[in-house]
Amino acid sequence: MLLLASALSLASQAAADDGDYTPIYLGLVLLVVTLANTTVDFVQARKSAAMVKSLSALAPAKAMVLRGGAAVEVNASQLARGEVTMLKAGDKVPADIRLVKVTEMTVDNSNLTGEGDPQKRAVTADTPAVLEAENLVFMGTTVVAGTGIGVVIRRGDESVLGKISTLAGASKDDMQRQESCQCSLQIPLTKEIKAFVLLMGGIAFFFAVLLFGIGMGRGISFTNSLSLGIGIFVAFALCGMPATITMLLAYASKQLAKHNVLVKNLHAMDTLGAITLLCSDKTGTLTMNIMTVVETWRFGRNTDAAPLEPATPDVSKDMLRLCMVLCNSAHFVRSDENLAKAVADREVIGDATETALLRHIANTEDVDELKSSYPPALEVPFNSDRKWAAGVFSNSRGAYTVYLKGAPERVIRRCTQYFNHGSDDAADLCSMDNDLQAAFQATYEKMAGRGQRVIACAALELDPAKYPNGTQFDADSFPSENMVFLGLVALQDPPKPGVTQAIDECNTAGIQVMMITGDHPLTAEAIAREVHIVRGRTRANAAKEMGLPLDTIKPDQYEAVVLHGETLATMSEDEWAEALSKREVVFARTSPQQKLEIVTRSQAMGHVVAMIGDGVNDSPALRRADMGIAMAITGSEVSREAASLVLLDDNFTSVVVGIKRGRIIFSNMKKAVCCTLGHIMGEIFPAILLLILGLPLGMSSFLILFIDLGTEIAPVMSFAFEDADPDVMTRPPRRAVVPRDVLVDIDEERRLQDLTQIEIAEADEEEIEQQYEKSQGALGALATRAYRAVIRFTSSSKMPFRSGKDDVHSNPGDERLVDRKGVIFAFVQNGFFAVATGLVNYFLVFNHYGVHPSSLMGAAPQYFPATNGDTFTSEGKTFSPDRQEDILNSVQSAYYFTIAITQFFTAYILKATDPNPFCSPAAWVNKWTYLAMVFSTAIAFFVTFTPGVQTVLGSNNFPLWALPVAIAGGLVHVAFEAVKRFVLRQVHKRHGGKAAVAADSSQSTSLNASVQQV
Repeated sequence: MLLLASALSLASQAAADDGDYTPIYLGLVLLVVTLANTTVDFVQARKSAAMVKSLSALAPAKAMVLRGGAAVEVNASQLARGEVTMLKAGDKVPADIRLVKVTEMTVDNSNLTGEGDPQKRAVTADTPAVLEAENLVFMGTTVVAGTGIGVVIRRGDESVLGKISTLAGASKDDMQRQESCQCSLQIPLTKEIKAFVLLMGGIAFFFAVLLFGIGMGRGISFTNSLSLGIGIFVAFALCGMPATITMLLAYASKQLAKHNVLVKNLHAMDTLGAITLLCSDKTGTLTMNIMTVVETWRFGRNTDAAPLEPATPDVSKDMLRLCMVLCNSAHFVRSDENLAKAVADREVIGDATETALLRHIANTEDVDELKSSYPPALEVPFNSDRKWAAGVFSNSRGAYTVYLKGAPERVIRRCTQYFNHGSDDAADLCSMDNDLQAAFQATYEKMAGRGQRVIACAALELDPAKYPNGTQFDADSFPSENMVFLGLVALQDPPKPGVTQAIDECNTAGIQVMMITGDHPLTAEAIAREVHIVRGRTRANAAKEMGLPLDTIKPDQYEAVVLHGETLATMSEDEWAEALSKREVVFARTSPQQKLEIVTRSQAMGHVVAMIGDGVNDSPALRRADMGIAMAITGSEVSREAASLVLLDDNFTSVVVGIKRGRIIFSNMKKAVCCTLGHIMGEIFPAILLLILGLPLGMSSFLILFIDLGTEIAPVMSFAFEDADPDVMTRPPRRAVVPRDVLVDIDEERRLQDLTQIEIAEADEEEIEQQYEKSQGALGALATRAYRAVIRFTSSSKMPFRSGKDDVHSNPGDERLVDRKGVIFAFVQNGFFAVATGLVNYFLVFNHYGVHPSSLMGAAPQYFPATNGDTFTSEGKTFSPDRQEDILNSVQSAYYFTIAITQFFTAYILKATDPNPFCSPAAWVNKWTYLAMVFSTAIAFFVTFTPGVQTVLGSNNFPLWALPVAIAGGLVHVAFEAVKRFVLRQVHKRHGGKAAVAADSSQSTSLNASVQQV
């Protein structure tokens, strides 16, 4: 818009060539403004990229290498060519590597080759093409599944990725910056700003063309008519708004960084405040991810909390112990200093579950020696699809044993035998029977019900005749059926401090918190209850309490849902809708694909979804969510790249801080935009009066620019420092989802009852308003009718600031950056006082210089300034062309100063959120606004009273008594606002009972909606 206005201004000067260089000046100033806005965006983008880069310094890419015969974790930048490197699922490949050993390894090469599907890796290659070679992995790609060992062959700029970057003329940092600064149009704020800018552009173009046509029709010259059109265009362009919004977001981003929250995209800040559903993983997010083995169980034995010790007579105990340590990829850091520490204090490389198992066995024996006694012939890593890990190990006799551990329900399916313990230490090998199944299920449920993670162990001794020493095993076909069940191991992972309080705060703020985990449903439910995600009854709880069959329990008889991932595939659309309509929801035993489906379905219901995760299995859901949130310390590099926001301290409570800050920034941006819109009527009305009544133009295009970019921008930007409203975390999200809409197809009768209640409530409200009119007399009745007509018109109209079709699942009262109430305040209320005060000074200053207001009708465009060198006569006084120009410049300067001062009072009203704006402590908390007003006043004086500037901008001195007039107009506006709030409070107080019913039922009433907002 600014570029178009600049081009038109320069073109008008080229067409006219009349010696007036004002259009050239205006065109150049508009170009400078455009450049300034672009520069602000660019600088903030660079700062955002620098913050993202700082994340890389905080949590640099790691690589696991073999040095001195031990596995050591180093920074990827320290890798040397020829080093042996180990890779696992979730790792970002740190260099180009030639693989020498792989186990079910697949990689994602999409960012390098464009291949969308994971590519399987092997130790040999069937193709000579480098990028397609199965035995190579490349820097920058991601290990999707499995494990691998390889040798570094190229790194850094020598790698394939490095060479591509060099050929493209971009460094790795440039590419990261570009990726981090991309703004998706799916971000709510981006969509709203884009729609708002397009709308303002359309309105500006319409009025500019309209007034240009009217001017030409009234005989105004082409150049002057075009100048008027450009002035209107500039008034609607809101020149300072892009920089203002960018600075507001940048400040909020800095505030979040102080709370260890890194926002990778400034425009995603708004999404934090719009969140309605917070989906969270359990382990490492809600819990500390510091696990401890608390008990073990074997059939015929009581649960045991003591560490398992070697016990040769007790075969099942011995095999359970071996399964826990052999089928385990965790290991202690092999340094004398580390191994000298107590077991609980040693540094371990591995995930939390396997670390706990390793420490448990290390309490009684040397696990490194134990592992060396049973070398692996095959190791199959855990993945989230099959939910178990396995290995084939040989003993000193050359025989092989398969050990397998994982989700108990998956492991037990592979077992056909178990150890039955008698009174002594001996154990008999028995076929699977109902006794074992019943004891297994009871123990499993008891452990999981206490919030413990439970894993099962199994083993299978292979026949040496069939599997002699040296047998090569394959991960796809190794013996893993007909195994012997060994027992259960329970691990405890306590919730993080502050998580429960943070979830309570989310619930108070109307934000639903949903757990999505890979743990057993009972474990998930227990932890969910401990952290207050779940408080009510599930369907199973309700059936048990009521003594009824499960299938007879109706949706309104329970409050919580705990679903097993295996049931999701068979659920109907109605069942999905019923489950997701509950406020307390837990999904357990979920796969990455199911997490993605849950997020997608929640978004389809109208939720703004945030997903918190730390693993590679969370990355699809992180990318799909409106706001992906990853962990900087324990999170995988894949999850950090997929997320829009990173928690630098891995603290769940930081998310709540981010949500609060997101709500604050939206509230402050809304005030800033409303304040910015407030000057438009004051700027365009003089042009309308010129064309309709022939009054001299009250404000030039230059002075319009100095309202937008001079006197207004500093107070508007000071809204960034506004404190939170008292109810910022107690009011619902601005796009709250209405549960009954979700169940519209399930319970049509209940929906019709709700609609009937709405109609009754609206009828009650109509009666209330009629009674109020009668009690106020004729004048009060007229005022109330007028107010109600305006509110109802704007409520029923398809205002362009809202989408024409609301989401069927979202609250029809969704709060937007620019809504109907804001438009009415800015254009009607604020516009009236700004124009009225400006016109008072307009006529008073003209009169001060001897030009009577009655003489001004029809004076333009021939006079003020004189276009043909004519003199102007008023009340017997004659004014030369030069004198006319001086007077007009003084009048325009006074009008400009008046609009600037009335905008200060507009800012004050928006800050004064208390019932009485004259006595509002909230208005004085942020002192920066008033310092900004002093600064803006200085700019206004500079613009209007500096001699050299006057020549360029067409301003001039004016009588200083015009300033108290402007202040008085602002005070009258504040007084009107105080009276309006008082009247609305009295109406609400007098008829609060029925009005409250109407408001609760209809969600969108005319008078009471405004009362509640005040």
